[in-house]
Amino acid sequence: MQFLSDAIRSLPSYAVKDLLSVGVCVRCSFRLLGIEQQVYCSSSFSPSLLCSFLEESTSPEAEIESEFCCVCLGILQFKWSDDKETLMKKESANDMTESIAELARQEGHQIDGFSLEVSVPQPILENESAILSDMKRKYGSELWFQEKSLSEPNSVKDALKFAMVKPLESLLALEKRGSDLVTN
Repeated sequence: MQFLSDAIRSLPSYAVKDLLSVGVCVRCSFRLLGIEQQVYCSSSFSPSLLCSFLEESTSPEAEIESEFCCVCLGILQFKWSDDKETLMKKESANDMTESIAELARQEGHQIDGFSLEVSVPQPILENESAILSDMKRKYGSELWFQEKSLSEPNSVKDALKFAMVKPLESLLALEKRGSDLVTN
């Protein structure tokens, strides 16, 4: 939790609030602002928690997280609609991986390895590009942005893989030999 707190406090609070106010989820805000991957696994993300770490009072816009993030469209919020159009939501990658592992056990699958393939729909890439362009326009002259922009933000698919691979390996009791990561 200390790593998370320190990482958040290193962020410019006005940029975080801007992202939250336009409907960017907390995990995408972290990605776009250059926070390392370890925080993607945390289960207790909310805009109000993020603002409390920033030691700022929460603004009304940051108080309510959009149903679906305008960038990742819910992927990093672990939200999806099932076949019956019912909104499904998990609090964290661990909750999501527990559901996957339980389904594999219920169906009687024996697993000695797996490959996690992630394809990101084009609208996600376009949304991310639009947000990054807006950030460049607003903050391009600021030192923190210039330092951050030297490297590309972690992609949605990399963040999802990072959040899910280790918990899946543990829950499926796979040996440490590693799982294949295939990206599309």
